[in-house]
Amino acid sequence: MTSESTLLRYKWLIIGAAAIFVCVLFLTNPDQITHLKAVSKTAAFKFQGRKFDTSISDGTVLFNIPRFWLSQTHYQNYGLFSVTTDISGWTLSFGVLGRVHTTDNLHLLLEPVKKE
Repeated sequence: MTSESTLLRYKWLIIGAAAIFVCVLFLTNPDQITHLKAVSKTAAFKFQGRKFDTSISDGTVLFNIPRFWLSQTHYQNYGLFSVTTDISGWTLSFGVLGRVHTTDNLHLLLEPVKKE
């Protein structure tokens, strides 16, 4: 009998730990603003020194990236994690546990770039 009660105790312990982990994921999921800041900061770092064609935007710039290009991103919140994609569906960033990680697909967002 003690082994059954021990197994039952472990089972509920694992279920409880999994429920707490899911709650933490849900509560720390990054929002859209956090994704846009991460994407624009990373893009500004990777493409520093390049001149951007701002004639297609409204002239406002965030971290040297025209807001027009950032408006071409789509934020998807899946509850436990979130993703930002461009119009074509390429993943630009993903967020989990309060952190946003950018991918190497940022060049797709910044295609209309003029070289110096």
